[in-house]
Amino acid sequence: MGVIAALLASGALLCLLVYAIFKIDLWIKRARRLRHWTWLVLLAYTQLRLARLAIEDRHLPWERPQRPTRRALTPARVRQAFPQLLVTLDTPADPPKPSGRSPGRPLGRRSGPAPRYPAIKKAA
Repeated sequence: MGVIAALLASGALLCLLVYAIFKIDLWIKRARRLRHWTWLVLLAYTQLRLARLAIEDRHLPWERPQRPTRRALTPARVRQAFPQLLVTLDTPADPPKPSGRSPGRPLGRRSGPAPRYPAIKKAA
């Protein structure tokens, strides 16, 4: 008991407990992040596998073309040619709105008078 009392008096045990709780919390958050990344990688790889039959081989000039006996492209070749598929698909987003300076008030028009509001007086 003397050792624990000395540790409590010096604050070292409290520091160890805080460190252990913090480490467990970080481990839980890390496991959750790892699970999310696993699903994200799995979804990206599935997307590449599904798109491989819809894409034709686009190899760089120094690369060999895919063998004609091979039916589907490898995931690396699909990733390389994926922009080709994105061009053929339409985007669900709306077209961008015009930006820049607004046209302002039309010439010859005046702005109306400012709205007037009654003053609020405190009761004494």
